[in-house]
Amino acid sequence: MSNMTSNNNAPQRIAQPIARDEANSRRMPFAAVAVLVAGITIFGTGCRPSGKNFTSREEINKYCGKNLICQNVELDAFVKRTKTDTERLKKENKLLENERTRLERGLKQKIAELHARGDFLFKKKDYDGAAEAYGKLIGIEEKNSENFNKLGLALMGAENYESAFNSFRIARNMRPNNLEYMLNQGKALFEMDKTLQAIGIFNEVIKRDPKNAEAYYQLGVAYEDGDLHKKALPYFEKAVSLQPRNSEYVGGLGICKFMMKNYKEAAALFEKAIGMGGLGEDLLDAQGNLAAAYFQMGEYQKAIAGFARLSEIDQAEATWPAGAGEACRMRGDYKAAIDWFGKAIERAPDAPGLYEKRASVFKALGQFGEANNDLKQAKSLRRQQREQEKQKQREEKNHEKQERHDGVHAPVNSVS
Repeated sequence: MSNMTSNNNAPQRIAQPIARDEANSRRMPFAAVAVLVAGITIFGTGCRPSGKNFTSREEINKYCGKNLICQNVELDAFVKRTKTDTERLKKENKLLENERTRLERGLKQKIAELHARGDFLFKKKDYDGAAEAYGKLIGIEEKNSENFNKLGLALMGAENYESAFNSFRIARNMRPNNLEYMLNQGKALFEMDKTLQAIGIFNEVIKRDPKNAEAYYQLGVAYEDGDLHKKALPYFEKAVSLQPRNSEYVGGLGICKFMMKNYKEAAALFEKAIGMGGLGEDLLDAQGNLAAAYFQMGEYQKAIAGFARLSEIDQAEATWPAGAGEACRMRGDYKAAIDWFGKAIERAPDAPGLYEKRASVFKALGQFGEANNDLKQAKSLRRQQREQEKQKQREEKNHEKQERHDGVHAPVNSVS
């Protein structure tokens, strides 16, 4: 037998092959087979209707062809609608983008205007107006730490130190490592008479930045305020060594030397600070300190010249003509002293000390009637001052008493 004979032991097929159409021996199209096998969905619509049985390949092709034509029509309509919707959305997005750009531009302009207004008013020393501008700015840019710092500086200028401290605290919370904000917190605490806390902050700044001249200077000011001149001195010296061209630091060291009665060095430092420039509104005080140093050194002519120049510049302040008058009295120029004390009294008619000083000059000249008149005026003014002080104390006590009364009799809200 041939090797090609069938093997009766070979496994049999489970199912017979699909019968072929004798008239057409080609295999059915793939799409038709897919419909029969898996019921494929084209563009979301099934080619095989529910409950319909196909008896031949021709029926399948005929049905699928019609169905595909319908689907193509629907697809064209869908694409057209989608294109229309897309164009409409593009236009709407463009309008929204233009509106957002306009709003952003307007917001930026508003922010710039508030910055400019606040800075302008601050330079003009309108601290309340500056604080209002910075407050509005915070309403727009509430996460900008510098806005809170500027608000704090404006509040410091307005002498609202507690609110200034809170503003600096918020700024520092946003930027904990910002030493400027820390220094400003310390300055606010110092003005609130919380000197020890202020000193703690200044020391913390120095710990973080050993070359921070401002921190050394502020420590000197804090100790100087407590009459701890020897303790303040090294901090002023350190500040000046770090920034020798800073006129404020040089002037601060001069004041410390003056308070330690080292008038010669103080005068030299005041002269140096004035010559540097940059003192701004503190220039008059520096010139007054220099004149006072000359007075203490016994150089009365220089002191008179300094006080006279200041009296001409600042015609509202009584300190300058009073200083000139006292220097004239020490030189024995009593007539000039009377004239200077008279100018001082015109500027501060309610200052009893000025009448007493002029009375001493009148006595030196033998004009006892004029001296007695000045002494009577001084006595009357001091009596009025004592009465005013007593009245103020009574009002404060009544206010405290009223507050305690209101606290005791405050209504208690019942909780249901």
